[in-house]
Amino acid sequence: MAAGDLTFDSAPNRQQGNLWMLTGVVEVDDTIRTFAVTSTKSTLVDVQMIDDDGTGTPWCAINEDADGTVTNGTMAVAGNHVSTDTYRFRAYYI
Repeated sequence: MAAGDLTFDSAPNRQQGNLWMLTGVVEVDDTIRTFAVTSTKSTLVDVQMIDDDGTGTPWCAINEDADGTVTNGTMAVAGNHVSTDTYRFRAYYI
């Protein structure tokens, strides 16, 4: 997959108390990219990311696009590496 790709797990929406949860993978390199995780009618509360390919560390801003503009349901993500790594994510939203 190429940097910037987003894939959701099958049947991704699960309720966790009063929050909803989505899981999937994103392809990340050292360029900040915007990923639309939910509709703009939802607000991300938390996003957890783990590098499936190594020991990379992601930078992630929730409810914000790559330009720093507030955009509900999106996350801006970049890695601390030039190569493209696969990050598994878990996003909680309301």
